[in-house]
Formats: sequence, structure tokens, C-alpha cells
Amino acid sequence: MQVVIDISKEKYDEINSLKFVQYGLQSEENKKFFYLLINAIQDGIPLPEDHGDIGDFDEALKCIEETSDCDIKFYAIALIEWAMKKRVIIEANKENKDD
Repeated sequence: MQVVIDISKEKYDEINSLKFVQYGLQSEENKKFFYLLINAIQDGIPLPEDHGDIGDFDEALKCIEETSDCDIKFYAIALIEWAMKKRVIIEANKENKDD
């Protein structure tokens, strides 16, 4: 199973530095950190089993927009936008998704 979780960059870096694992659950700070991780996992978004590749479709649209064939560009963009509206697993984390 794969789960997408949302934690701060600082907590991610702390996890990777193994500070939490090194000191265990002996301090109150580490206990709070442990519960933060548990809550992040519980609030995580499970990815569908057998999901396909996960990519940045805004970047894919930019690649299509750069093509010189206007007919291909118009239909390709319309098709991808239609399909993505039906298949979004995780919403974009940008406030303005049209950037």
C-alpha cells in the first residue's frame, strides 16, 4: 500500500536525520512527534491499488502547448484536461492552479 502524507519540510528533515529514532519515546517532545507522524499517516491519502504513473499534468500540458501544430495542441490539451478532471487523486497544492 502507498499513502501520501502531508508533513512540514522541517519534520521530514528531522525524520531523515534519525533524531527521532535515536532518542525514542523518552521525552515529551518525541512523544508529540510520534503522534504527529501517526496522525499524518491516518490523515494520508491512500493511492488506489495498481495505480499508474503519477506525474505533474500541468507540466505535461506545458509540453503540449509548446508544439507548433495547432490542431494537435488544441485536441491534446482538451482531451487531457477532460480526463484529468475525472481522475484526480490528489489536488494540486498551489492556490492558483492555472499558473
